[in-house]
Amino acid sequence: MLIDKLGAGSNALYCTKGCRKQATRLYPCCLRKMMENNKIWDNVVNFIESVYHFYPVIEDDVYFPGFYEMDADKSEEELADWISWTVPDNLREKFMRVVHGAKYCEGKIVRCYN
Repeated sequence: MLIDKLGAGSNALYCTKGCRKQATRLYPCCLRKMMENNKIWDNVVNFIESVYHFYPVIEDDVYFPGFYEMDADKSEEELADWISWTVPDNLREKFMRVVHGAKYCEGKIVRCYN
């Protein structure tokens, strides 16, 4: 999977001994603080889920003839399954390994610079 390969590349950049000295230039302290702020990533997840939930409307599978009425090509169960979808935790973890690879170095702390 592409995200696994990107995570491995990020891991090699921040965690491999030969790259660590050069990688500190790529890891300013303000970036570390931003990456460790979970509210940002919670909002990214909320945005992704909102776009996913809105997709049937964009696709014209759902029609709203009135304010409280809804006609759909999909059954109510299918729509309920669609709406209940959330971003899987393992996908979020893989994404975080790509964008914040320095946090996931095993047994090593990557220093940031000011």
